[in-house]
Amino acid sequence: MRENVGVTIFLDHPDYYQDLCLLLQTRLLFSREVIFPILFRQSILSKGKIIVKMIFNFFFLIVHLSRVDGRSDFYICTGYHTIPFLMIHRFLKFKGKILILNFYLHAAGENQLLRKMLTLIFRDDIHIILQSRYEFEQYRKSYPLIHPYFIPYGQDEIQKTYQGLLSEDRGYIFSGGYTNRDYETLMKAAEVLPYRFVVVCSRLNRLPDRIPQNVTVHREVTDEEFHSLMAKSRLIVLNLKDQVGSSGQMVALAGLSFRKPIIYAQNEAISHYFQDGKSGLSYLMRDLDDLKNKIEYLMKNDKIRGEIAEKGYQLYKNNFLEIHNNVQILRIILEPCV
Repeated sequence: MRENVGVTIFLDHPDYYQDLCLLLQTRLLFSREVIFPILFRQSILSKGKIIVKMIFNFFFLIVHLSRVDGRSDFYICTGYHTIPFLMIHRFLKFKGKILILNFYLHAAGENQLLRKMLTLIFRDDIHIILQSRYEFEQYRKSYPLIHPYFIPYGQDEIQKTYQGLLSEDRGYIFSGGYTNRDYETLMKAAEVLPYRFVVVCSRLNRLPDRIPQNVTVHREVTDEEFHSLMAKSRLIVLNLKDQVGSSGQMVALAGLSFRKPIIYAQNEAISHYFQDGKSGLSYLMRDLDDLKNKIEYLMKNDKIRGEIAEKGYQLYKNNFLEIHNNVQILRIILEPCV
């Protein structure tokens, strides 16, 4: 039975939300997707390109919002067009509530000018899904008018996307990702440990001038190459640097889906994916000795590595697939008292 609710969802990356869109189409009276044109092919954009994209999205949104105004009870927005969307919705007084997904501010969230702008455009018809407890508390305290929800990011097994990509063990330690990474401490640990390391990052990531001989660095690889290198590792180090909200979730879930033991920084962006000592092993952020000791402990204990990997996989399968995320989003849309 379809619910008498209308939703329009504005998408940067339709592939990321195929299952959510299908769920909305089957459960709601009216559901429409609006796809933004791809301006830049790079996954990591410079500040200038982000500004260009936001300006383009601003005018694109005005056209498409005017077409669906009055037909949608909820507008779902994601990605780079969230701020232009909120400005248009606020000042042109379009009808309908707003549900925000994947609004990643990272360190920019501490910028006072940006915080003042959000205070002006955030109202009580805005519902925002946050992927870490840290972000949830920040938004709850800073913007009391909005409705925040803590819903951990969910992701299906990587093997569904890349057929034939199998997990194996070639003996090295993998660390990868672009946002909020502490490669300096990792390099210092690698320098005094007898193990091979593979690091996958962006050209925008700063690495030490001197890279240890046992570290291989890959920059600007494709998503498939990234996950292929991860799948061949013995263990993964998820080396976050600061408490800045959302970062590391995709790598955490991909590693768990490959049944890899993960050593992770104690950071509220990712800690909810693990039970420390059972399905993952935590270390203090930026603490060289703690990181080094945890790597040595797992590399020397095959049995414990296997147990952590299996428990991590089961926790992931039972709690953090995309369907777990999507069902909670649908529940928010259908809540009569929201």
